[in-house]
Amino acid sequence: MTPPHGVAPRPVLLLDVGGVLLLPAASEVVEALEAWGASLPEVDDATLHYEAVSAFDCSGDILDYRRAYGRGLGLRGAALQSAVSAHEVWRRPWSIAIPSAVEKLRWLVQDGGVDVAIVSDSDGTVARQLVDTKVCQVGTGPLPAVLAVCDSTLVGATKPSRLIFDAARRAVGESRRILGHVGDSLRCDVRGAYGADLTPIHIDPLGSCPERDHRHAAGLADLSSGLA
Repeated sequence: MTPPHGVAPRPVLLLDVGGVLLLPAASEVVEALEAWGASLPEVDDATLHYEAVSAFDCSGDILDYRRAYGRGLGLRGAALQSAVSAHEVWRRPWSIAIPSAVEKLRWLVQDGGVDVAIVSDSDGTVARQLVDTKVCQVGTGPLPAVLAVCDSTLVGATKPSRLIFDAARRAVGESRRILGHVGDSLRCDVRGAYGADLTPIHIDPLGSCPERDHRHAAGLADLSSGLA
């Protein structure tokens, strides 16, 4: 992806994965939590996730994400608290690719004149999850090509730490212009981007964010071609 000699390098957009490109499948979580009495939710997979992210953003405690998600699956009381503590259940790969986001990603890198790099808090497997869900891959191939995947476990730093964004800068080339960072968490993505001197774009389809000092979008597909 090195541009020809004399051609200016393309700008880069950084993307989170969860809530931007992938979602957890509620049906799979229900199956894993069957012993606790979980049932399929009345809302869709996306709403369930974004409501849980809003709960996490209020406290910064990942257990609050699980509590909100578990309540959406009908869990209450002791069953909810026990399910929240079942850590292995919540480490399942996220298997739902957001179709409109995948199409936008493909357009960005193929026709939009923008390169993309991934910045994700994950367990070392996010690059594989993106390939398995047919979202993107590093380098050329059948899927949309991204410059790099910065996985917090492999980098050794999680958002909102500046260190993971600095790793992304090094991965794409420190002279490259970065348009911004797109993510669904106020606490991790927006504040992390600000701390790394980047422009945040907050994916907030439910309008839950109480802060209006940064850009919001309902999804990656809603970003204007003027930014990306």
